[in-house]
Amino acid sequence: MQVDRGIIAQLLATERDDILSIYLNVDPTRPENQTSPPAYRIWLKNALDQLEEELSPSLPRERRLALRELREEVLHYVNTYLPRGRSLVLFVADGFRQELSLMARVNENYLHYGRPDVTPLLWLLEEYEPVGIVLADSFQARFLSAHLGKAAVREEAELTLDTTTWPRYDLRAPTARGAHGAHIKGSNVDAFEDRLAEKVAGFWREIAERITKWVEEEKFSYLLLGGEDKAIAGIMDYLPPEVARKVADRLVAPLYESEHEILLRAKPQLAAAERRKEEELTRKALDAALSGGLGAVGPAEVLNTLREGRVRTLIITWPVKGEVFYCRACNFFFPEERSRCPACGGEVVKGALREIIPRLAFHHRAEIELVTGEPAQSLAPYGGMAALLRY
Repeated sequence: MQVDRGIIAQLLATERDDILSIYLNVDPTRPENQTSPPAYRIWLKNALDQLEEELSPSLPRERRLALRELREEVLHYVNTYLPRGRSLVLFVADGFRQELSLMARVNENYLHYGRPDVTPLLWLLEEYEPVGIVLADSFQARFLSAHLGKAAVREEAELTLDTTTWPRYDLRAPTARGAHGAHIKGSNVDAFEDRLAEKVAGFWREIAERITKWVEEEKFSYLLLGGEDKAIAGIMDYLPPEVARKVADRLVAPLYESEHEILLRAKPQLAAAERRKEEELTRKALDAALSGGLGAVGPAEVLNTLREGRVRTLIITWPVKGEVFYCRACNFFFPEERSRCPACGGEVVKGALREIIPRLAFHHRAEIELVTGEPAQSLAPYGGMAALLRY
């Protein structure tokens, strides 16, 4: 299934702190998952045993018993679960359950107890952002959408030529009856080809209009165009600039290939486009912050501007690690530990960044960009965090 961001918003809104967040790689094509029992079941049992051992001394008896019952319930479910995708994501507690079967593959199995941990889910959403793929030639086009590792045909279009209303053209090859006769027949051929070119151009214009509407509806991050070179160029001529800028690359793929084969061809180009986007956003944020512009760096500064609703794009190193100090009363963030908030006198407590960041970002409608590689290295001197600001 696809992930509705409304589901994430609901998870972030809950105040319950007794929820198991479980991320499992259940990909049946992986050798370790073809054993009996598969690797993910063994991992989950061991992780739940370890979690219970670590938490039991500090949990009240009632919570401890509830966690034990939840452990048995989860193990029973996963032990009888038949994979419907590559990943299984569970958020479970007594009287609470949210399950997601995804075609995208989680990087590693993960377990968390407390408030719902959606950070790995945000990572998956970002790595598998919705993408539009259009393959076209002069007479047909295919529209495919790719999301969370799966491609599906949105629609197909075909140019139907009704030549019955066209003027009658003599398209026979010129004869040797004389230059005048050859000239007439050549003119007829040219007129037919001009009429045909006009129809094809109209078809490409229609495809561009469909793409524009499609991008608006689906909020695609990227577009890939494939098929014939002249068709791609023709469609690009009719795309509005804001849509044309979303075309990340040209895809070399025949129109007749299956959705799965097309997605496999597209993956390297989409990954390269995502890396370019990460590098550009990181550079812009650092340049803006260090020049006194609309940027911020460092956990405390970024989170305080996020709390004020000023952050447009939040850029964080993945995996999200570390903790931050904040006032329980006014939610002001501090770069170092202190006992009381100097502004309101409230108690200052410590919280995990991976729990704080998604809630703040969703509440204040900030985009989250999780980065690795060179962008992550650039952010390392600034606590792995930067932001582009709205104002």
